[in-house]
Amino acid sequence: MRDDAGSVVYVVERGQFVKIGTTTNLKKRMETLRSHNPETLVLLGTIHGGRQREAAMHREFASWRIHGEW
Repeated sequence: MRDDAGSVVYVVERGQFVKIGTTTNLKKRMETLRSHNPETLVLLGTIHGGRQREAAMHREFASWRIHGEW
């Protein structure tokens, strides 16, 4: 089974922070992210792919990383 089978890479924004992640269930993931913090969470987009694509995007934007996964 391929790493990206059924997965999407998502990009969400919360205030001035952006998160790049991967999931096979975007609706559930968004609900989980919203439950951790009631601030407005905006889905900026999705891209077909899994952990390899997510890792590539993290490398591409590494210089912008503030703390943790945001």
